[in-house]
Amino acid sequence: MKDKRLEEMKMEYENIEIPAELKSRVSMGIQQAKEENQQERGRHHSCPIWIRPCAGVVAAMIAFVIVVNSNANIAYAMEEIPVLGTIVKVVTFSSYQSKDEDMSADIQTPQIEVEEDSNMKDAAQQVNKTVKEYTDEVIRQYEKDVEATNGQGTENVTTDYEVVTDNDTLFSLRVNTTVALNTSGVTIKIYHIDKKTGKMITLPDLFQENVDYKKILTDEVLKQIKEQMAKDENVTYFVDDDATKWKWQGITDDANFYFNEDGCLTMVFDKYEIAPGYMGVCEFTIPKDITDGILADSYK
Repeated sequence: MKDKRLEEMKMEYENIEIPAELKSRVSMGIQQAKEENQQERGRHHSCPIWIRPCAGVVAAMIAFVIVVNSNANIAYAMEEIPVLGTIVKVVTFSSYQSKDEDMSADIQTPQIEVEEDSNMKDAAQQVNKTVKEYTDEVIRQYEKDVEATNGQGTENVTTDYEVVTDNDTLFSLRVNTTVALNTSGVTIKIYHIDKKTGKMITLPDLFQENVDYKKILTDEVLKQIKEQMAKDENVTYFVDDDATKWKWQGITDDANFYFNEDGCLTMVFDKYEIAPGYMGVCEFTIPKDITDGILADSYK
C-alpha cells in the first residue's frame, strides 16, 4: 500500500506543469553554470570543480525555491511525500459514511503505521485492533438506531482523530466521537505508546511506585475547578454536595490524558463526565511542580 501511494505521488509530482518562468530561469542558470565551469577549468586546474561555488547553480536553486513556495500545486505535491526516517504516522484505515433522512454518520478509523523493525510494531497493532473494535461498535450502534427508527430519527454521529503527543518518549492518538441527538455527547479515547519500551501504557504506568497519584491529581483538578467557579458564576462542575447523582468521584485508572507541547500532563474529560453539557469537553493542565515529584523519571 505504501509503495503504491509513493508511486501515485511520484506521478502526481511529475505531471505538475512547470511554470514557464521557472523553466526559463533554471535553464539559464544551468547554462551559466556550464560557462563558468569552463572558465574555471582554464584558471584553476589544481582546484576540484565540485568544491567551487557556482553562481549560476545557486541562482537556479533560489529560483526553484521561490517558485515552489509560491506555487500551490508544487507545494502540495512535495508536502505529501513522506519524510524518510519517520518513526510513526497515522493514516485513515477505513471511512464509514451513511446518510438517511435526518440520520447521518461519518466515522473515520485511524491506523498507526511504524517501520517493520520498530520496537513499537506490536503496540501499534494492539492500538489499531482496539481502535477498530471501538469504531466498529460505534457503527453497529448507529445502524441499530437507524433500524429502530426506520431511518426517521434525528441523529448525527462523527468520529475523527488527531495525534496529541509525539515526542521522544510518547506517542498518543486521540479519537473523538460526537453523537448528536436532541443534544450532543462527546466521548474521548486516547491511546498511548511508550516509544522507548515499545509498549502501550495507561495512566498508572506514568507514576512512581507507592505514590497516591489519583488523590494528588484529583486534588489539583478540584482546586482548578473551584478557582474557575469563583471567577465566573456561569462555570459549573459536578462537584457540589447536592449533585449526588452526577457528582464527580475523582481520577480513575482509565482516565484520559496526554502531554501537551510544554510537556505538562493534561487530564481530559468527556462532555457531561465532570460538568453540564454546555461546558463541553473539559481539560485540566497539571503543573510540573506537582507532577515532577510523582512521575516516573522517563516521563518527566
